[in-house]
Amino acid sequence: MRETARPAHCQVNSCNAALSSTANRYCWKKRACPDCLKAPIVTLGDSDEQQRFCQQCGRFQPLSLFDGASAGDVPLAETGIVQG
Repeated sequence: MRETARPAHCQVNSCNAALSSTANRYCWKKRACPDCLKAPIVTLGDSDEQQRFCQQCGRFQPLSLFDGASAGDVPLAETGIVQG
């Protein structure tokens, strides 16, 4: 017999939002609620390191990689991504 899967919740500390209540597949895939994806500072798991969601790479990254209010972590020239 198959076990019933528990509903997924946001992986950000101090946020217990159920991801099943949102129809956004992107939030489900990233395991974070829309509010936490937009938050300027979050902490994840056992780490006390302050992080932020990067819209360029789609992951939570340390704040030190961000340039002020930028939504991306690393300049495109450093990532090797060629625009054209």
